[in-house]
Amino acid sequence: MAIIAVTILHLWPYKTVPADTLQPVEVALGNWAPVIEEAVPGHGAVTEKITIVLRRMGYRPVYSFIPWGQAEHKVASNETDSGPRVTFPFLDTKPRQAKFIYSEKPVFHACMKFFYHKGKVSNPDKDPLKTLSDLKRYRIGYVADSAGYQYPDSISSILRTHGKSFPGLYEAFERLINDNASDVQIVPVAQKIGEHLLIDLFPGDREKIGVLRETGTIGNKNCLLLVEYYLLVSRKNPNNSEFMDGFNKQYASLLADKETVARIDQREKERGGLLHPLVELDGSYSGTRIIAETESGKKINVPRGTKGILYEWSSHPQAGNGSPQATATVQLINGPYRGITVTLSGEQLRLK
Repeated sequence: MAIIAVTILHLWPYKTVPADTLQPVEVALGNWAPVIEEAVPGHGAVTEKITIVLRRMGYRPVYSFIPWGQAEHKVASNETDSGPRVTFPFLDTKPRQAKFIYSEKPVFHACMKFFYHKGKVSNPDKDPLKTLSDLKRYRIGYVADSAGYQYPDSISSILRTHGKSFPGLYEAFERLINDNASDVQIVPVAQKIGEHLLIDLFPGDREKIGVLRETGTIGNKNCLLLVEYYLLVSRKNPNNSEFMDGFNKQYASLLADKETVARIDQREKERGGLLHPLVELDGSYSGTRIIAETESGKKINVPRGTKGILYEWSSHPQAGNGSPQATATVQLINGPYRGITVTLSGEQLRLK
């Protein structure tokens, strides 16, 4: 399978402290794609910003990727400057307030959306969400507290009384996508996280899933529930109060540095552009026969209307003075050639 590759240049603007004088600080994280990812440069935009702040404070962050529940426990129980001292991003909840000092400002915020199975929810647009109480008419899949994944207090009681818990988001979405599982109709999750999960792990099932329409809003956004996530340090370490004061000062300074923030956000958009869009093979430009080539070089006739995931797009000049010709590499997700990756003319595709 062809995968789009991109090189991201890190033009770090924060090297104001000599590297050999920076004091290491261990930051415990879990993977939460695409917001925080161990495998991408800088570990995502949120982590890049935290790195800048910590370096301006005189620290060299050492990122340790472990399950979220372990990250929270290790940081909460740490009484010293060594070992896991920092974690993010976490919700502000009452049980955590007794154990952690929170950053003054959230380091990440997201609109929580409600993904639904189109075959399990009838005419959702006729009765959109006006308040969170409207969620009670659905059977909800959510992640158990034991997994270190928590929800805002405003919907926690609704989830417990009208939902079914799962060990992770993957399992909740797997149950949602299952056509025969009537016990989960919707799954609440930050929109960016849910969309990435569908693209990355359930590409062939994306068309089954929609997002419930909301008429209740926060400010001018079409967002019924805006969720804020913070950086945390343990209350057990007496040095952490001063540490957090320094973090708050430097983080406010970073947010005021519009140029640096814009540069990080632009890199994030470029990474997000690599998420593979859904396409449909359309023979309207060249008749009903769509000829594609498999990875082994075999020519096949793919039915018009077949859907796929676009993995690569390229253009190259034609002989003479003709316009550049576009070719695409697509993994087919339905029809007789489901699962096969093919290359074909870009004229035979349209975005879904």
